[in-house]
Amino acid sequence: MSQRPNILITNDDGLFAPGIKELWKALSLVADLTVVAPMSEQSAVGLSITIREPLKIEAIKWSNGAMVWGINGTPADCVKMGLSVILETQPNLVVSGINRGSNAGRNLLYSG
Repeated sequence: MSQRPNILITNDDGLFAPGIKELWKALSLVADLTVVAPMSEQSAVGLSITIREPLKIEAIKWSNGAMVWGINGTPADCVKMGLSVILETQPNLVVSGINRGSNAGRNLLYSG
């Protein structure tokens, strides 16, 4: 029997957006998941990081019982905090989504 991969999930629409919950639901069937996402929508911030205020990490229980992590920062902050503070070992994969709205053309360059 093979070991389940570890996946870090984030998004730019926020921790309570429907897309990230659907992504969790689908991937939870095949992987062990850690969700670290912005506490509020962070669309169109691209690779931005927070430099003018301290980042805060909050453990939250979703209605489905999953423990997830909210960050008062950007999606890039969430991945950095997930990799350097929250996770004890590096994930096999980082996945961002499911996005609300289209990311096509130039929008892809600056989407969170």
